[in-house]
Amino acid sequence: MTGIRIEELTEFSHHSLVQYRMPASGELVPLLSVAPSKTDEERLLVIAPELADVLSAVICRIRTPDGSVPLAIAYDQYEKTWNPPMPLLFQHRVGLETRPIPISGIRTLITKAFTTAGITGTDGRPLDFVPHDFRRLFATEAIMYGIAPAENSIHVGQATCEYS
Repeated sequence: MTGIRIEELTEFSHHSLVQYRMPASGELVPLLSVAPSKTDEERLLVIAPELADVLSAVICRIRTPDGSVPLAIAYDQYEKTWNPPMPLLFQHRVGLETRPIPISGIRTLITKAFTTAGITGTDGRPLDFVPHDFRRLFATEAIMYGIAPAENSIHVGQATCEYS
């Protein structure tokens, strides 16, 4: 629902979810802070209520009994460095360790989801869907609804917010 890159998805942390209160109405707007990647710019995405619900469910599933989100140490394959411990959203337990779900793991989960759902191509074979395909679908849908890539943003304070 956002068109983000797979690298950006794997870097989502509990701190990526923020709220902005509209000055005029006082309405809370859920935002997703996307760490700099290819563009070297942080972005704030205005997220749909459905996506906010999904991310809330993810957080509820990974919380420890005391309510905290466990810290995980991730290796940045593009920067070739280890990141400091962070409350990553896409993590899982391996024995006694909390580990991030790597890009290859997300690809595997997508493949399993399509296989389990029985989604096939016109030839009857399972679809071979990769994370970047979601990005392409997002861009196509945005253009179909008249949102040009450069026009799908608003300014909140000093930050640019893109619609999801």
